[in-house]
Formats: sequence, structure tokens, C-alpha cells
Amino acid sequence: MMKRILLIAYACEPGKGSEPGVGWNLALKLSEKNLITVITRKDVEKKIKTYISQQRLRNLRFEFIEIPFPFYKFFNIYKMIQIHYAIWNLCAYLKAQKIVRREKIDIVHHLTFVNNWIPPFTCLTNKPFIWGPIGTNPKIPLDSLNDIKLKMRSFVRFLILDILRIMNPLTYVAIMRAKKIITINEQCKRMFPFGLVPDAKIAIIPAAAIGENWINENPRKNHNRNTIELLFVGVPSYIKGVELLLHSFAKVLEKNRNLRLTIVGDGPMRKWIERFAKKRNLEDKITLTGMIPLQEVQRFYEKADIFLYPSFEGGSIATLEAMAYGLPIICLNFGGPGQFVSKECGIKVEVGQFEKMVNHLSQAILSLAENEQLRLEMGENARNRVKNLYTWSKKAEDINKIYQEVLRNENSDYS
Repeated sequence: MMKRILLIAYACEPGKGSEPGVGWNLALKLSEKNLITVITRKDVEKKIKTYISQQRLRNLRFEFIEIPFPFYKFFNIYKMIQIHYAIWNLCAYLKAQKIVRREKIDIVHHLTFVNNWIPPFTCLTNKPFIWGPIGTNPKIPLDSLNDIKLKMRSFVRFLILDILRIMNPLTYVAIMRAKKIITINEQCKRMFPFGLVPDAKIAIIPAAAIGENWINENPRKNHNRNTIELLFVGVPSYIKGVELLLHSFAKVLEKNRNLRLTIVGDGPMRKWIERFAKKRNLEDKITLTGMIPLQEVQRFYEKADIFLYPSFEGGSIATLEAMAYGLPIICLNFGGPGQFVSKECGIKVEVGQFEKMVNHLSQAILSLAENEQLRLEMGENARNRVKNLYTWSKKAEDINKIYQEVLRNENSDYS
């Protein structure tokens, strides 16, 4: 008999990556073995209903809610999104209570946002509650940043997140009431107060994954060209390690000029990248595409030789996409990329002092640029690793096992 699951997914939208992709793809996959009701935002209603009308989706329905108008006017989805999310959480709880009263719900599962500093009110429902995947970007060691302003910004940002997580009484209520907490990695599992939770109550499942349709089964071949193409995909920001990216690329060019870097995406550091390229006379070596359609991004994955991604973030769907296209990865042994990439499918650089990381990254680039066979072997291993561990189907399978465990424990408590 199928389980009835109530999913709370603030971010849930077809055709999107990042958090909306987490909510949408897991809802789709979980509905293959469960009866799923999703509470999500009102502003995505038209897009979701259009998708549903074009597809035959069984076992999946949506309830759309928005925060009250006086609040929406000042805290909408496009500004002050975290405040909007916090208020929406309360509205989602009120909606969940109505659904729980009128329907037989087996589990209430808060899915997105994937953060651990704004706890969900839906932990207060009288049904078995699951929270996660949750997490945050790990704290960046300050000596890994090259700019004093970035050091201060990073310190203040993580201080605020710690305060929000630790000082909110609802955090502790959610932890106590949750039958299972899913964290995105070991670092988030150890964060206070989650580090106090018994291991049996916590599962580690990364939020990031890709669809099977992303896996390019065609073996990579030599492009028969002299220039080695390096690729970065994402919003250029300090969290993504853009300073490391540019400095390491500039350094390796001192030893090998047959390299080119393409940065796919747009963001707050675009102007800084343009100034850097102009100052170092690298305008013919660095290409900025800006925001482009997904189909064009896929073509860049196909043409690239190496995926260079020294990001500090806790997830990284871009890394999994590159692996699915058979690209060898150069990243930090830190956060999401460090978790996804093994030594068989890429080179991971230890986090430390900025200049030391630049040196090690440039050495990694040089070693892969000059060894085609190693690139092909690592790329093939990367593709297989994604296929086996990081698809939405695998993620849903792991979560379904948690559902079974929670309900089994519930039934034993009442027997």
C-alpha cells in the first residue's frame, strides 16, 4: 500500500536547477512509490499546472499558498527572500494542519529550503515529521580568502547564520520532534546543535543530484586541437571561489599558453573578472558568456576538456553535471564538490592559505592539461560515479528507505 506523504517545498519548480530543482525532482521521483501532496508557493502555480497538463503525472498533487498581502508587499520572493520564507513557513504549517485533519497523512516531510537556520513550523503537526535535506555552505577559512573585505563579509555572514540557528527555540523543537533529520554532509551533521543529536536520528544525503537524462553516455574523445578548454559554470561570486579560479588560471598560463577559460553564468563578480582579465592582458584567454539557455550550457560541457571549480559551497549541481558529461574535475577538498569528487575522477586541492591553493590548483591544471589519457580516464570514472550515486532516482530511493524506517518505528511504538 502506498504511503501518503505531505511534502513542504517552498522551492519547487519544473525546469529549474538549484533549490527549485531539488523540490521538483524529488517530488516527481517520490511520487513513483508514494501518494504525494506538495505545499509550495503560489507564484509557481501557473508553471506547474502547465507542466502537469502536458504530462501524465500520477500520485502527485499540489497545494499553492502565499503569505498575506500586507507582508507580501514588503517581503516578496524577489526581495528579502529569507523573511518571505520564514513567514511562508508559518502559512505552510496552517495549510498542513488543514490537510492533516481532512486526509490520512503518514508522514510530513519538510523538503526545501535546504537550510538549517530557519526551522519549519510544520514540525508542530501531529504526524511523523522528517526535516531535510538541510545544511548550509561550510564556513570558509579566512586565510583562504585574498581580500580583507571578503574576509569580513564571510565572517559576518556566518556569524549571523550561527545566531539564527542557535538562538531560535524552534530549531530545538524541530530537532526533538523530527523522527529523522537529513543533512547534506558530515560538516552540517556536526554543526551545533545538530552535533548533539544521536547518530541514529541523522542521515546524510546530499541535496544536489541530476536526472538520468543528463548523463552523456558517449565516450569523450580528443578534440584534435592544441588549446585545452577549461570550464566554470555558475554564478561568479566569492563563495564559488572566483578569485582562486582567476589567479590559478593566470598562474598556469605562465607555463602553458595553450589554455582557455570559459565562465558560463553571470553574477556580482563579473565586473571584477573583466577588470582582472584586462589588467593581466588575458582578454583573449577568458570568455564570459553571461546567462545562457540550458541547451547552450550543455554544449559547453561537451566541448570542454577540464571542469575547474574551486568553490566553497556546500552543494554544487554544476559539478555533478560536469561529471555526467565525462569531464575530469579540479576542485577543493571542501564542501559539496569535495564530497562528490573522488581521487579517481578528479584532483582535489586542500583548503589553506590563498597563495598555496593557487599554486596547487595551477599544478593540477597543468598535470591534466598535459595528460590526455588521464583526463579521459578521470572523466569516465566521474560519469560512472554520478550514475551510481548522484541521480534523483538514487536520492528518492534513499529517502523512501527513511520513510519505511520511520513508519516501521512508529508502528513498533504502538504495538
